[in-house]
Amino acid sequence: MHFNRKSVICFSIFLFIVCMTIPILIALYLSWIQAKDIEYEQLFTTAKSVVQRSRICLNEIYQTFDELETYVDTPCTRQHLQAIQDRLFNNRCIIEIEYIDNNKIKCSSAGKAKYDAKLSNDGFKMPNGTTISFDTTNFVKQNSNLIRFKNQKYAISVDKNSLTDIMTEPYIKIAIVTEDGKVISTLNHYSPNPDLINAVLSQPNLKETDDSLVAVYRTPGLYYVISEPLSYAFKQWHTNLLLFLPFGIIMSLIACGTVLWGLRRRLSFLGELKIAVARHEFIVYYQPIIEFKSGVCIGAEALVRWKKPDGTMVRPDLFIPLAESSGLIQDITDQMIDSVVANMKNILCTDRNLHISINVSVVDFNSERIFKKLETTIKGTGIEPQQLWLEITERGFIDFEATRNSLQDAHKVGYVIVMDDFGTGYSSLSYLKELPIDVLKIDKYFIGSLNTDSVTSNVTEHIINLAKELNLKIIAEGVETPEQADYLKKRQVDFAQGWLYSKALPLNEFIDFYKKSRLGK
Repeated sequence: MHFNRKSVICFSIFLFIVCMTIPILIALYLSWIQAKDIEYEQLFTTAKSVVQRSRICLNEIYQTFDELETYVDTPCTRQHLQAIQDRLFNNRCIIEIEYIDNNKIKCSSAGKAKYDAKLSNDGFKMPNGTTISFDTTNFVKQNSNLIRFKNQKYAISVDKNSLTDIMTEPYIKIAIVTEDGKVISTLNHYSPNPDLINAVLSQPNLKETDDSLVAVYRTPGLYYVISEPLSYAFKQWHTNLLLFLPFGIIMSLIACGTVLWGLRRRLSFLGELKIAVARHEFIVYYQPIIEFKSGVCIGAEALVRWKKPDGTMVRPDLFIPLAESSGLIQDITDQMIDSVVANMKNILCTDRNLHISINVSVVDFNSERIFKKLETTIKGTGIEPQQLWLEITERGFIDFEATRNSLQDAHKVGYVIVMDDFGTGYSSLSYLKELPIDVLKIDKYFIGSLNTDSVTSNVTEHIINLAKELNLKIIAEGVETPEQADYLKKRQVDFAQGWLYSKALPLNEFIDFYKKSRLGK
């Protein structure tokens, strides 16, 4: 007999590995994400400082352009030269100021030019019309660190370093780049990686490259690119692990403990169930089925119960799912059939109108095994096939073709077919028309909603009408109140079972109930 014990163990080992690794991996991942977030925050803070510093210099330049505009009509006079020198003295970012005419230097803070030095027209044009040039050949003060801002009448030279003159960590690299990719100022590196610059220009929201974390701040005409090696994020990650890793380990231990507990419980319960099957610990209770018209007990539904050696009873909803998943359900069904035939043989042969309903699992029903078992068991007992009603739930009709074939085979032998729990599964009206169903059992959920404000309270009447149209007998399951019984009687429902009449009874109590019912007591 195959009990899927190996499958349970293998699956549990898989879950154990998952539960052991996933929380730790999540902890590692979250600590890495936070490490990068911390570094991103530092980079953006640095970016804002650089932007603030560069704006100071740019504002000095643009303000100087505006203030000196009043002297364009009296160029290179003493007053003009004094104004240029005053602006040069009062603005720390500005290194030199030149007055130009037709792109030629006419005078500067050093005085009038001795010859016309022509300026280059090359450079990047800012959105406000100012041109940034990197050619300092013609400057009065020669310096490779200078860049020039030029409008129509003035050229103002500034030190590149003044645009990025902030305090920051030495591993944080800063570059101010024009929209066309020209680097106008840097800090902590002299030659920015051109691949990084190109990546930033093509992806303004870039945050990470193969070896760096990147923060990009954009202003009109300029990109502020702040980066740091990815290795510094790893340092922060190691710090974060002191917090995240213990938490991940704790979660891993809890998850693994839960799996082990579930495995022990599953295997222990499965082991008990296997032993119970071997020891024939399953007994049958019988819930009477009453004919509404006569009020007489005309049958019973056989219900399996697990009675342990100590007398405790295990609820079917606890062991049936495990029995089905482990393959033990077939043995349990066989034992139930044996018990029903042995217990009810005499009374069934005495009263041919009496029947016993047996619940059949989908696996059993769609195979020939159950029918061979029934044929072998009732052979020679005098029990007729029509005295055995086979109940299959709606959920068994998912594989329509297989179910139809099985139903037809059972019907030919003479068994009565009952559709159990109608309205809770997958069947449709077309299925009912095409399948050889004899009896429709209305689920107790719908019976319980009768005479209430529930949205399902009217469903029962529709089911009754449907069954009558198809000439099916009807059993109402779970009848518990006289009001429910009156409702069903008025609608000419055939049979009922429920606590209003009797709970499920052991064999001797059921026989007593049946006899009293026949005697009208």
